[in-house]
Amino acid sequence: MNIAILDGYVDEPACLGVPPYISPLVRYVAGGVKDSNKDFTYLTIDEYRKNSDKVKQMMGSEVLILVAGAAVPGKYLRGMPVSSKEIREISEKFDGLKISGGAKARFGLDNFEGFDYVAKKDLDASVYDFFTEKVFSNRNRTIDEWNKWSVKGAEIVKYHPDFPQPLVAEVETMRGCVRYFTGGCSFCIEPLHGKPLFRDVDDIVKEVKVLNSTGVVNFRLTQSCFFSYKAIGIGETETPTPNPDEIKKLLSGIKNAAPNLKVLHVDNANPAVISEHPVESEKIMKILVEYCTPGNVLALGMESADPAVIRANNLNATP
Repeated sequence: MNIAILDGYVDEPACLGVPPYISPLVRYVAGGVKDSNKDFTYLTIDEYRKNSDKVKQMMGSEVLILVAGAAVPGKYLRGMPVSSKEIREISEKFDGLKISGGAKARFGLDNFEGFDYVAKKDLDASVYDFFTEKVFSNRNRTIDEWNKWSVKGAEIVKYHPDFPQPLVAEVETMRGCVRYFTGGCSFCIEPLHGKPLFRDVDDIVKEVKVLNSTGVVNFRLTQSCFFSYKAIGIGETETPTPNPDEIKKLLSGIKNAAPNLKVLHVDNANPAVISEHPVESEKIMKILVEYCTPGNVLALGMESADPAVIRANNLNATP
């Protein structure tokens, strides 16, 4: 069976897959396909737009899997996520079985009329079930599948136009948000995933090691709040106590697993957590300086300084 994975790019509050970044979601999908004993070809939406040779191969495939995950589209220096017009065009042009998923499908942010199957939860889990059980399910991946498919799908990076440089592999440390029980910020989809689910340090390090052995040297750790990784008091407070020991174990493990890395950055930090726990947060800041590379930026999510806007949208921080 010929399977084509079309990367329409991911842009979510806690995940980015617009070049030069490649999202973990597309790697999980590749891992689910490989775990079902199937092979795949891969192309990006930019390669589709350029009508590259890969497009002919895609059009000749029996199955097309479109990853469409732009939940918070913005301004980009390079590349643009798949548009609504392109989604319709692809569904009309491709004659084989069409599957789609990602944030656009999961949260009803676009129209996927013409697609045979649309994943309302994790696309990788739906694809795996379809190819192994002949049933298109709508479920979340298990933690074991998460860790397994992140490794099995690592090879897809080799087919990205930016590989090996300047490609940056985003690596997830967790899913969900510590503010889940209050609904979180109104614009964000992370609280909809519920209580945070943390990956173990060893599993994250293993993924980085495999990606590095494949040729990736640039990494960014992605999550709703890096300072809340394995924090203490999840579900009891919106500002759980940071865990510097686990964060040091994680970052040092990554540096050991990929000694030739060029970039190690992190994304997103909850300013309220930092403010509430200055001692632990200072320790983490020093750990970031020790193990991460220059150019590292913590996105603090200060969306507005207007008290009315903050209240209306359940935002996290005040001036």
